[in-house]
Amino acid sequence: MKAFDKFGTTNHISKDPSLNLLFEYEKHYLSLLKNHIAEIDFIDRKLKEFRQEQQDFFSSTLPNISKKLDAEAIDPDMKSIFLHRLANNMDRSFALSETLLHDYSIKKLDEFKKLVEEKLKSL
Repeated sequence: MKAFDKFGTTNHISKDPSLNLLFEYEKHYLSLLKNHIAEIDFIDRKLKEFRQEQQDFFSSTLPNISKKLDAEAIDPDMKSIFLHRLANNMDRSFALSETLLHDYSIKKLDEFKKLVEEKLKSL
């Protein structure tokens, strides 16, 4: 039986878990959260920075580049091709960054779940 199975919908304990068991679960869970707050804050901060960078690029940087190309009298067709390629390359870069953040988050979440399971086994 896995650590969280006792709280699943098919287990009889889930229908009537003891108050002590729930208290112990919450106590260990909150303790782990407290011990991993730095990683949680790091992931939260990186996700916010990622979203802000993405928003800034499409709302500010790309339009500014377009205006500068207009000011330099760049051929409209060349400008369009360049901006399209730039946007596509940035989309790929953002997708890669998002994947890296996601993978890091999942790795940390898996580590956290493993620690929770180990604590629950000791109850």
